[in-house]
Amino acid sequence: MPLIRAFVQSGRNIAEHAATIKGLVEGNIAIGTYFSIAAQWLPSVIRAFQDDHPGVSISMVEAGNAELAHLMAESRIDCCFTNRRLATGDWVPLASGSIVAWIPTDWPEAELDAFPLDQMENKPFIMPLPGNKNDVETLIAEHRIHVDERFTANDGYTAWRMMEQGLGMSLNNSLMGCTWQGDVRVMSLDPPQEIELGVSVPYLQAASPATRAFIEYATRIVPTL
Repeated sequence: MPLIRAFVQSGRNIAEHAATIKGLVEGNIAIGTYFSIAAQWLPSVIRAFQDDHPGVSISMVEAGNAELAHLMAESRIDCCFTNRRLATGDWVPLASGSIVAWIPTDWPEAELDAFPLDQMENKPFIMPLPGNKNDVETLIAEHRIHVDERFTANDGYTAWRMMEQGLGMSLNNSLMGCTWQGDVRVMSLDPPQEIELGVSVPYLQAASPATRAFIEYATRIVPTL
């Protein structure tokens, strides 16, 4: 099946190259992306891109790391907006970010400037996107932190609302929830946990014209957001 999909993709690329020769960009782009990037960055990029290239349709798949890696390996997506640590193929950096703590505002730690990683030990914890090799699971494993995983949530906003009820703390990347309001304290971690966000594409030079054009728009627009 991956071979068949690669053959179909090659056909799409030829058609898009033909359209480009005529001075147009046409085609379809399948994008894999973090939920946070889909919400905070991609609407602005898509708006600018569509204004100039209305003949290109765009489909987005929002998912966690494991699913995005599978979709890329199966050639079901053309590019992936993700963390560099998980990138395969060519990498186009867009912006730096970090993993931050979300805690209820009435916790004593909310008075600190940053949340100490060692204070996570045995705290009631809400795991986002469990079992998806997500950045939070990786951080917890690398630092050998024992959290009290009381709850899980596939949706970031659900986890946010659970914290408003004092049910526990969570971690997420700094893009997620940056515009949300409520009784949740968003804190840097101590020590800081930086990540690099960008676009992973199997081979940039072989990508379709529409995909390459979209990535170029992202490199111009994301730093302004």
